[in-house]
Amino acid sequence: MKKSILAVAVAAILISCGPKPAAVSLFNGKDLNGWTAVLEDSTLHPSTEFTVEDGAISLSGKFGYIRTEIPYADYRLNAEWRWPDSATNSGIFLQDMYEIQVLDCYNNETYVNGQTGSVYKQTPPLANAMRKPGEWNVYDIIYSAPIFKEDGTYRVP
Repeated sequence: MKKSILAVAVAAILISCGPKPAAVSLFNGKDLNGWTAVLEDSTLHPSTEFTVEDGAISLSGKFGYIRTEIPYADYRLNAEWRWPDSATNSGIFLQDMYEIQVLDCYNNETYVNGQTGSVYKQTPPLANAMRKPGEWNVYDIIYSAPIFKEDGTYRVP
């Protein structure tokens, strides 16, 4: 079964208007403490689908994802990943509303707002900066959570 190596280091900087924000390490390189698995198939077990090997999170290739146990609203996220081979697809989900595409787009054409770095099916990336399979890729994502009015319409912060 194909495995994909997702990240060697994931960290978030919380954004605030008050005192200097503090960095929060989301992944300790040893285990998945602080993470919860969400699997589409109830017969699967998180410990076999998501493992930590050599300081990186490996995924089995089945359908599901992991999420932080603590919800975050406004942050700067640094994520590093590599695909061991081609034709691999994943994403970084922001508040279960938006997905930053993590697709192997190296010599792999796809529709413009589905490329690596896009806000999936909403905004294309400025460039296809995907590296060859086996090389590390890096995202720095700065995210400010949307704020909605009571009627559900968007309010600009």
